[in-house]
Amino acid sequence: MATLEYLRETPTEPNEFVAAHLAAFGLPQEATGRVKSRWCAGCHDPLLVLTGRMREDVDKEAVAAQAGLTCMSCHGIAEIPNHTGNGNYVWNDQYADSYIFSRATSGLDMLLHDMYLKANPERHVADLMKPFYHVVVRNLNVGHTFPGGTNDSNEAWIEVTVASDDGTLVAGSMDAGGHVSENTRIYNLVGVDRQGRRIDKRNAHELVAPIYVVVIPPGTADFSRYSVPLSELGDLSAGVSIQVRLLWRKFNRAYTEFAFATNREGFAKFESVPDLPVTEIAATTLTVKREGRRLLAQAGVPGQVASTALMHDYAIGFLRQGDFRSARQVIDTVLDLEPECVNCLRTRARVEMAEGQFKAARRTLTEAEQLAPADPQSAWLWTQVLVREGNYDAAAGALDRVLEVFPQDRMAHKLKARVAYLDGRFRDSLLAVATALAIDAEDATAHYYAMLAHRALGNTEQEKASEVAYRYHKADETAQQAILAFRQTEDEANFAAQRIKVFMLR
Repeated sequence: MATLEYLRETPTEPNEFVAAHLAAFGLPQEATGRVKSRWCAGCHDPLLVLTGRMREDVDKEAVAAQAGLTCMSCHGIAEIPNHTGNGNYVWNDQYADSYIFSRATSGLDMLLHDMYLKANPERHVADLMKPFYHVVVRNLNVGHTFPGGTNDSNEAWIEVTVASDDGTLVAGSMDAGGHVSENTRIYNLVGVDRQGRRIDKRNAHELVAPIYVVVIPPGTADFSRYSVPLSELGDLSAGVSIQVRLLWRKFNRAYTEFAFATNREGFAKFESVPDLPVTEIAATTLTVKREGRRLLAQAGVPGQVASTALMHDYAIGFLRQGDFRSARQVIDTVLDLEPECVNCLRTRARVEMAEGQFKAARRTLTEAEQLAPADPQSAWLWTQVLVREGNYDAAAGALDRVLEVFPQDRMAHKLKARVAYLDGRFRDSLLAVATALAIDAEDATAHYYAMLAHRALGNTEQEKASEVAYRYHKADETAQQAILAFRQTEDEANFAAQRIKVFMLR
């Protein structure tokens, strides 16, 4: 990995990738340092790279060298074609400044240009601003993920439509053939076989690894980010309508086409591939309008849903995507508005634990405990704090409280096995493992804990049997090559696999 420390320690030593670059461009080995510098500069010094000035000695006092990341470095990006290299973006060098004296670099002309822009920024905003609209999807009052079942063929997705008098932009629409573009949030599973081919024929027995799994666990939320190029929508003073719909169909188009082609007898009533019904699960609208220098938005909030509940789910979305800072900012705002929200306190504790702040999490859980004593959901979080503190007896007690209410919770039984093992109670660990395996006999982690407990007890034969079961059911590490091969050729699926991403409306 090209870390900062690595680049500092080996500034002139090529690795296999740098050597391949030198060979491809016919450069001598003496150019190693410059090549490595350009790798970093793709993000940190785009002005030097894009003007070709890093092909020669750089004057550190020059304006271009001192510029670093300017406003245009980000706002001038027109397209990101794929994710196969560093600094892999297309910069809009055709951007036309809409104001007088746009070519001025100094003097009165530049002063007048800047004054006019500041006095009338609307055109500048429309040219460069790409606001992000966050779409939150909540999975409430069910005991399974959304979607559930065979997610290699199920298809749920978000359709976003932005319409103005000057045009319409969409993400998540179906093409003429009935396929949903992956340029949107799709809730499904994309997996590959050992040759790196997509699992799309209900051939789950050939699955060796997932590229991504996008589902919403019960009681939580997901959100996606969308970028809207306002400059393509004309005069925003007339208003822009944004419609968001959560859609579902039982089978994706690729599988329907496969089934039709291979089982014509079963489709005897159809002359062509049938169009499966698409169900609208939920929908909402948003109106955006410019009034003077302000951009105002008015959303249609689902009925009987408290605004703090929506904000809480917004925080959950940030947490699930690993954006802990944003999650903390949102959940703290919610608690300012509703300080006795126990579920909100639990969410803050989750964020704090994700950040490694277990002392803060203990304080937060103590607040939740005072408001709702012995709550089983809080007890689950208490277990993780207590294990971190090495208080295994108390952790086991908290797990017992969880299992009183949720006796079939496989995760709780597995954690109970781990706690018992860490506490040296190996036979108790095996009892907890047995319960977990009675619920799911193919749980690799449970077999792993059984292997450790038998090893500690000197049960050689049982240890070997558990190790065989663990190795059989665990994830296949050799599948990484198949994953890499797929992601290098499937740009949209590779993009969808990113943890944080922005979908572009087109």
